[in-house]
Amino acid sequence: MAIPRLNAYGLLPPGFHETSMAEVERRFGVGPRRTHLVEQGLKPIVQELAQMGVSELYLGGSFTTDKVSPGDVDGYVVASVRSEICQKVIERQEFWKTQYQVDIGLAAEDLKGDLVFWEDLFGHTKGDPPRERGILRLALRR
Repeated sequence: MAIPRLNAYGLLPPGFHETSMAEVERRFGVGPRRTHLVEQGLKPIVQELAQMGVSELYLGGSFTTDKVSPGDVDGYVVASVRSEICQKVIERQEFWKTQYQVDIGLAAEDLKGDLVFWEDLFGHTKGDPPRERGILRLALRR
Protein backbone atom coordinates (compact mmCIF):
# COMPACT_ATOMS: atom_id res chain seq x y z
CA MET A 1 0.00 0.00 0.00
CA ALA A 2 2.78 2.39 -0.86
CA ILE A 3 1.69 5.95 -1.49
CA PRO A 4 2.84 7.01 -4.97
CA ARG A 5 5.40 9.76 -5.52
CA LEU A 6 4.15 13.32 -5.70
CA ASN A 7 4.14 14.84 -9.17
CA ALA A 8 5.99 17.97 -10.36
CA TYR A 9 3.31 20.14 -8.71
CA GLY A 10 3.78 18.45 -5.33
CA LEU A 11 0.47 16.58 -5.63
CA LEU A 12 -0.53 12.94 -5.52
CA PRO A 13 -1.28 11.53 -8.97
CA PRO A 14 -5.04 11.52 -9.74
CA GLY A 15 -7.15 8.66 -8.42
CA PHE A 16 -7.65 6.85 -5.15
CA HIS A 17 -4.62 5.45 -3.38
CA GLU A 18 -5.09 2.71 -0.77
CA THR A 19 -2.91 3.23 2.29
CA SER A 20 -2.35 2.49 5.96
CA MET A 21 -1.82 4.77 8.95
CA ALA A 22 1.83 3.65 9.11
CA GLU A 23 2.35 4.69 5.48
CA VAL A 24 0.60 8.05 5.98
CA GLU A 25 2.82 8.70 8.98
CA ARG A 26 5.95 7.68 7.09
CA ARG A 27 5.21 9.82 4.03
CA PHE A 28 3.41 12.84 5.46
CA GLY A 29 4.28 12.88 9.18
CA VAL A 30 7.76 14.38 8.81
CA GLY A 31 8.72 17.71 10.38
CA PRO A 32 7.43 19.40 13.53
CA ARG A 33 4.05 20.60 12.22
CA ARG A 34 3.25 17.42 10.32
CA THR A 35 4.33 15.21 13.22
CA HIS A 36 2.03 17.18 15.51
CA LEU A 37 -0.90 16.86 13.08
CA VAL A 38 -0.41 13.08 12.88
CA GLU A 39 0.30 12.34 16.53
CA GLN A 40 -2.06 14.82 18.17
CA GLY A 41 -4.75 14.92 15.51
CA LEU A 42 -5.05 12.22 12.91
CA LYS A 43 -4.21 9.20 15.08
CA PRO A 44 -6.76 9.97 17.83
CA ILE A 45 -9.46 10.67 15.25
CA VAL A 46 -8.68 7.51 13.28
CA GLN A 47 -9.10 5.53 16.49
CA GLU A 48 -12.38 7.29 17.29
CA LEU A 49 -13.74 6.81 13.77
CA ALA A 50 -12.86 3.10 13.86
CA GLN A 51 -14.73 2.76 17.17
CA MET A 52 -17.75 4.39 15.51
CA GLY A 53 -17.69 1.72 12.83
CA VAL A 54 -16.14 3.77 10.01
CA SER A 55 -14.11 1.52 7.73
CA GLU A 56 -12.36 4.12 5.53
CA LEU A 57 -11.18 7.71 5.84
CA TYR A 58 -10.40 9.68 2.69
CA LEU A 59 -7.57 12.20 3.01
CA GLY A 60 -6.60 15.14 0.83
CA GLY A 61 -5.88 18.85 0.99
CA SER A 62 -2.50 20.41 1.69
CA PHE A 63 -1.57 17.68 4.17
CA THR A 64 -1.18 15.22 1.27
CA THR A 65 1.04 17.59 -0.73
CA ASP A 66 4.63 18.80 -0.43
CA LYS A 67 3.56 21.80 1.67
CA VAL A 68 6.02 22.01 4.58
CA SER A 69 3.58 23.23 7.21
CA PRO A 70 -0.07 22.47 6.36
CA GLY A 71 -2.66 24.22 8.49
CA ASP A 72 -4.72 21.10 9.09
CA VAL A 73 -5.64 17.65 7.83
CA ASP A 74 -8.64 17.43 5.51
CA GLY A 75 -10.67 14.28 5.16
CA TYR A 76 -14.10 12.82 4.68
CA VAL A 77 -16.00 9.66 5.52
CA VAL A 78 -18.82 7.99 3.62
CA ALA A 79 -22.01 7.04 5.45
CA SER A 80 -25.75 6.89 5.04
CA VAL A 81 -27.62 10.02 6.10
CA ARG A 82 -29.79 8.01 8.48
CA SER A 83 -26.95 6.05 10.03
CA GLU A 84 -25.62 6.27 13.55
CA ILE A 85 -22.17 6.93 12.05
CA CYS A 86 -23.52 10.02 10.30
CA GLN A 87 -24.96 11.41 13.51
CA LYS A 88 -21.80 10.72 15.50
CA VAL A 89 -19.55 12.34 12.89
CA ILE A 90 -21.78 15.43 12.74
CA GLU A 91 -21.66 15.71 16.54
CA ARG A 92 -17.85 15.54 16.59
CA GLN A 93 -16.87 17.58 13.50
CA GLU A 94 -16.43 20.97 15.17
CA PHE A 95 -14.56 19.49 18.13
CA TRP A 96 -12.15 17.63 15.83
CA LYS A 97 -11.52 20.77 13.83
CA THR A 98 -10.82 23.03 16.81
CA GLN A 99 -9.14 20.51 19.12
CA TYR A 100 -7.12 18.48 16.60
CA GLN A 101 -6.91 20.64 13.45
CA VAL A 102 -8.53 17.80 11.50
CA ASP A 103 -11.45 18.79 9.29
CA ILE A 104 -13.64 15.75 8.57
CA GLY A 105 -16.50 16.05 6.11
CA LEU A 106 -19.37 13.65 5.61
CA ALA A 107 -20.18 12.28 2.17
CA ALA A 108 -23.73 10.95 2.18
CA GLU A 109 -23.77 7.76 0.12
CA ASP A 110 -27.55 7.93 -0.24
CA LEU A 111 -27.83 11.53 -1.46
CA LYS A 112 -27.61 11.80 -5.22
CA GLY A 113 -24.44 13.54 -6.31
CA ASP A 114 -22.88 13.87 -2.86
CA LEU A 115 -20.08 11.33 -3.40
CA VAL A 116 -19.26 12.97 -6.73
CA PHE A 117 -19.13 16.36 -4.98
CA TRP A 118 -16.61 15.15 -2.38
CA GLU A 119 -14.49 13.28 -4.92
CA ASP A 120 -14.36 16.39 -7.11
CA LEU A 121 -13.58 18.67 -4.15
CA PHE A 122 -10.73 16.48 -2.91
CA GLY A 123 -9.59 15.48 -6.41
CA HIS A 124 -8.78 19.03 -7.57
CA THR A 125 -6.78 21.97 -6.25
CA LYS A 126 -8.38 25.35 -5.63
CA GLY A 127 -5.84 27.15 -7.84
CA ASP A 128 -6.40 28.74 -11.21
CA PRO A 129 -6.28 26.58 -13.16
CA PRO A 130 -7.34 23.77 -10.84
CA ARG A 131 -5.12 20.70 -11.07
CA GLU A 132 -6.15 17.10 -10.64
CA ARG A 133 -4.79 15.39 -7.56
CA GLY A 134 -5.10 12.07 -5.81
CA ILE A 135 -7.04 11.08 -2.71
CA LEU A 136 -5.75 8.71 -0.04
CA ARG A 137 -8.11 5.93 1.06
CA LEU A 138 -7.06 5.01 4.58
CA ALA A 139 -8.37 1.65 5.79
CA LEU A 140 -9.42 1.92 9.45
CA ARG A 141 -10.39 -1.71 10.10
CA ARG A 142 -8.94 -4.97 8.92
